[in-house]
Amino acid sequence: MVDAGVVKMWSWVFTVTVLLSSMNRSEAQGRCDNVQAADIVFLVDGSSSIGRANFLQVKGFMAGIVKPLASSVGESGIRFGVIQYSDTSRVEFTLSTHLVGTELVNAVENLNYKGGNTRTGAGLKFVIDNFFNPASSRDVPKVRGAAIIWGFQL
Repeated sequence: MVDAGVVKMWSWVFTVTVLLSSMNRSEAQGRCDNVQAADIVFLVDGSSSIGRANFLQVKGFMAGIVKPLASSVGESGIRFGVIQYSDTSRVEFTLSTHLVGTELVNAVENLNYKGGNTRTGAGLKFVIDNFFNPASSRDVPKVRGAAIIWGFQL
């Protein structure tokens, strides 16, 4: 039996993924001023199958999303978290770690590549258990949560 909350979260994941993949680079570099509260978590493949060069591209992708939203980052605005997975999942930062846009951008740009084996399923479970559960949700009406799962191989 599938939990309704998990289905709802994955519908948002799909929507965000489709919207982000349809943006071209110039659209991603603007500034977003009319935004509402949201919790966005990046689940990043930091395994050896990605490699250091592609990991740099992943960081660029994340920065391209975070920078236009930096002025809206805050306790009652948009919050970002990052988990990097390989053999184990590592919280790079939680939704409440960087509540100032410039600090968030710096944190994304300074992520270190992890390396190791690919354990995507364990990474997904880690995100659901630790970021998208009733205990970690903030007490704001209609806050949207999204997980962005990113990894690719050439």
